[in-house]
Amino acid sequence: MTMTSDTVRGVLDAPDGTLLVMRDGELTMTDDDSGAVLVTTKAALVEQLGDDRSPKRLETAATALNDMVDKLGA
Repeated sequence: MTMTSDTVRGVLDAPDGTLLVMRDGELTMTDDDSGAVLVTTKAALVEQLGDDRSPKRLETAATALNDMVDKLGA
């Protein structure tokens, strides 16, 4: 599954403590990463993006996360 800027925005808009994981080939937002590959956390995205939630920054973050997932083979 490919992440988009909407995926990143969804994590940013989710409650604190939210994790984005890959479980059974599907991206899932959760607070429990048991049995899943951790992709990122809301806290990590907030730290990375700060207050800049422009479409370009969200797309750049999504592209970086897609690259990471591809390299992990998740």
